[in-house]
Amino acid sequence: MLKRFHRLTIAIVSILLAAILPTACNFGLWGPSGSGVIEATLISPYGAEGAAVVELTGGVALGVVASEYGDTFYEHHGDTTRAVIVLDEAGSIRFTVRTEDIGELPTVTVIQVAGGDNRLRADVSDYEVEFVRHENLGTALRRRAP
Repeated sequence: MLKRFHRLTIAIVSILLAAILPTACNFGLWGPSGSGVIEATLISPYGAEGAAVVELTGGVALGVVASEYGDTFYEHHGDTTRAVIVLDEAGSIRFTVRTEDIGELPTVTVIQVAGGDNRLRADVSDYEVEFVRHENLGTALRRRAP
């Protein structure tokens, strides 16, 4: 009788999990999903920077790349986006990328960085990019000090 109870319990739990998991994924219970903006910050081992060239690969339908602290130029080629961010004044390089799914972050490769003195950095291997996801954030971000 006890074995039968355990089998019945396992069967009921399996059915409930099969019903609940897809629903939980659709509601974003496992993390953010849906369209929005990904905010990226270039983490520099050298301090204030003047400009950067980055390449974003993957993600879902990447769109506008923008920075409120300078000029941004970008171009999409398939699932790859190359962006150039040129700051008005040397500081922290931050930019945003519109996407159809903030749950799937793109891979970022730092191609080149120029310091605040407009000289290219000899090595970009120590740079990192941090992401913050914003659901339903408009293109006009709140103003923050660089």
